[in-house]
Amino acid sequence: MRKLFLAAALLGLAGCSTTQSVPGAFHTYITPLHTRIGLMDRLATQGFVVMEQGDKLRLVIPADHFFEVGTPTLKPQRYLALNYLTALLNTYGRTPMQITGYTDDLGSSDKENCILSQQRAESVRAYLWTHGIIFRDMVAVGKGDHSPVADNRTTKGQAANRRVEITLRK
Repeated sequence: MRKLFLAAALLGLAGCSTTQSVPGAFHTYITPLHTRIGLMDRLATQGFVVMEQGDKLRLVIPADHFFEVGTPTLKPQRYLALNYLTALLNTYGRTPMQITGYTDDLGSSDKENCILSQQRAESVRAYLWTHGIIFRDMVAVGKGDHSPVADNRTTKGQAANRRVEITLRK
């Protein structure tokens, strides 16, 4: 099948036409990639930050857009965006993933921040689980305010630090 795909690609590049069922070969190999790219683009328009880093895919869910303030409750109006996330993750099969919650440093205690970040990671994991993402290795972890990506002294930095990240191998 791979040889058919390569031959069809070469014929297509050379401007040749063929009456064999070559389009099916293109469809089989190209569609998953196009599906992933399309879903990544859709996630970016829905507020996610999508980063490919080597062999890893990292998806950042901004807490301010997806969670009620100071709670692990997902906003119902963001379910459609989370459904796009589910569709993207389905294209990766049973790849192990880690879901990590983070907070800013404004909570009343470090312990509360760790609990909230863990609960938010668990909320995302539960949503994915109930929508068909059943990974054997889907781990939810809360890190509290221990790994900031921005300065917690500014409002913008605090917002960037309130997030849930999903990391998986491509």
